[in-house]
Amino acid sequence: MTSANTGHLSHWSSPEPDCGKKRYNVGAGLFNPRLWTCFLNCILQCMVHTVPLVLKLRKADHPDPCPRASIGFCCFCSLKLHADESIRLSGSAFYPERFVNHLKSISSNFESGVQQDAQEFFFDLLEKLDEAYLRCPECKRCSDKSEPFIDLSLEVTMVESLMDALHSFTKVELIEDFMCDGCNSRVNMEKHFKVEQAPEVLVIHLKRFTNSRGKIWDKVKYPLELDINSFMSSSDDTPQKYDLYGVVVHHGIYGRGHYVCYIRSSVDDWYEFNDDKARESIFFSS
Repeated sequence: MTSANTGHLSHWSSPEPDCGKKRYNVGAGLFNPRLWTCFLNCILQCMVHTVPLVLKLRKADHPDPCPRASIGFCCFCSLKLHADESIRLSGSAFYPERFVNHLKSISSNFESGVQQDAQEFFFDLLEKLDEAYLRCPECKRCSDKSEPFIDLSLEVTMVESLMDALHSFTKVELIEDFMCDGCNSRVNMEKHFKVEQAPEVLVIHLKRFTNSRGKIWDKVKYPLELDINSFMSSSDDTPQKYDLYGVVVHHGIYGRGHYVCYIRSSVDDWYEFNDDKARESIFFSS
């Protein structure tokens, strides 16, 4: 790891009304032969198991042949092929070489052979996907402006639960002696953060690493179902519920350690993905 800002990344999606007790197959494991790509593997696992994203990858009218083929890497094509391969090889494992070999194409800050920050990789990958997603190769116009993901980075110091962290994030703060751009007067203002529009997929980042390069080990409780209605800017009586389906966990201290992820395959079943090893998780703890 090179960044001090990742400790716990959770993925929530809007529940499907007919999911019931149905159990879904999980994708293949991902090899990590040189023991440095665990950050990449766990993020790819979460993205492959994000149903709204995979459906968009399959249905999108992406140019064929892809104009980015000449430079050797297109995030859209690579992620689509990776998802197809993961599903096809369910029960076994493969090496995600498209992403490992083109790490510099995803972010110039990444170095081959060095462990990186999982959250940083996740958002750089999303940015590259946005660049490649449904854009005309001539005029660069994007034909789809919808954002399937939204991220909330939450402080976990002195909180016991995810709800405590959300309340702290959205609480009203008083800003004294603020210079108003409209009337050039010094005023006291209130500031608070709210979610403007409920996304298809909600990503919550628990900030377990501090600027002093320490790690916050406190347990943070969170539910399997989350309603963010009370944290939205136009809150009403309509529930905005999400089901937890993926969790990225960092084991170890700042600067070293190992990433694993957990994927929920049905209402009651979880799988632990530890690189190429995928096994049912007897017990999942927050």
